[in-house]
Amino acid sequence: MEEERRICKNCKRDVAAVNFSLHEAHCMRFLAVCPKCEEPVASKDMKEHLAKAHKEVRCMLCHQMMQQYLLEHHEAEECQERSVKCHFCELELPFHKLQSHLDACGSRTTMCWDCGKYVMHKAQEGHKLTCQTGNKPRAPGEFHTCRYLC
Repeated sequence: MEEERRICKNCKRDVAAVNFSLHEAHCMRFLAVCPKCEEPVASKDMKEHLAKAHKEVRCMLCHQMMQQYLLEHHEAEECQERSVKCHFCELELPFHKLQSHLDACGSRTTMCWDCGKYVMHKAQEGHKLTCQTGNKPRAPGEFHTCRYLC
């Protein structure tokens, strides 16, 4: 049997109904919702929160301006200048250059030591399934004997 839950109107959190009255009383007294980011913040810390979290800062990689609380996510997930590695050659390059690099790098070929065929880097996974099995698909998890760049 699932526990009944309610949403607090102040902090928007999901709270067990049994604890709801106590939570709501505490929440209304000590927490406020930030008008800019809509996150619950201790009332006594709201001024400091607004000054620090919503301060305008510049991304050191792309020089875009944004609020401080958004910077970490931007640098890790959104910034076009963030450094990423090619999964074929391990070269580090800016994210916005990755796709064109993958297209070129993935088209390079390497000879398979088992069958002697030249296989593109981007086709290696598929080749592993057919190499040395007479070109019939190999069952998942079946032993693989292909020794090129594996």
